[in-house]
Amino acid sequence: MPKVKKVSKAKPRLSITKKKKIDYRYLDEYKDIFSRRLTPAPMLFIEKLASQVVEWAYNDEEALILDYFWIGKGIPTTSIVRWRKKHPELNEAFLLAKNIIGMRREVGGLTRKLDGNMVSKTAANYSVEWKELEEWRSNLNKKDEKSDTSNITFVLEQFPDSKLVPKKQKEE
Repeated sequence: MPKVKKVSKAKPRLSITKKKKIDYRYLDEYKDIFSRRLTPAPMLFIEKLASQVVEWAYNDEEALILDYFWIGKGIPTTSIVRWRKKHPELNEAFLLAKNIIGMRREVGGLTRKLDGNMVSKTAANYSVEWKELEEWRSNLNKKDEKSDTSNITFVLEQFPDSKLVPKKQKEE
């Protein structure tokens, strides 16, 4: 006789927390700036880095330059540039952190906690709106420079002779 499998009538357990399969795939590496050793950068590391940079930019009031975060982690900026091209989630987190820092810098410049001139000169690096404004200003300057190259002709009326200013004699 064939074996019959018993079917359990017990209810299946409901798990509130889903166990996420951890991805330890080796994706890339970077040369740690402190130890000068090659360090693996698996997908989990890059995902964690993406959430940490946003958290750092939002919570740390001293976060005014984004590269400080990468340096604090021992990651050279060349690796970040390479990873941003490969991983859209890291690029999105990078842009969000940069925007948060840009807002903090702008408020600091407006409230005079930071030098307003310095903030306005570097604001295009942190804000899309500031970058568009700088490009618009640049295009206006280019248009003005093009219009300055046209020939302008001045027509002066002949002044009458007077006792103080005699008539000019022709050169021979």
